[in-house]
Amino acid sequence: MISVYVKHYLNEAGKAYFDDTWYPYVKERIRQQQGFISIAILTEDLFCNACVNIIVTFENHEMLMAWVEHPDHQKIVHDLDVYRTKGQRWHVSVDGSVPDWS
Repeated sequence: MISVYVKHYLNEAGKAYFDDTWYPYVKERIRQQQGFISIAILTEDLFCNACVNIIVTFENHEMLMAWVEHPDHQKIVHDLDVYRTKGQRWHVSVDGSVPDWS
């Protein structure tokens, strides 16, 4: 199993877009990807009020990479670009480790 933690830095309009449009679409689309296990919003970021954090889990590295390399993935990532206040951060975990973004 492999998990990816992603931190998106979004303005207020971006947070609304994330909640109302982006995340529901991504959740529906990623469920169709082979090897997909789960996607979840990490509900609270004590260090960043302008951040949205998600964790995506796949069966293995190869299946994760198939999703990363899929054209839909790039479109989904770029759909948030107009709302970003700075670049996204990500952390890949194969051993259960979580990022320390404090």
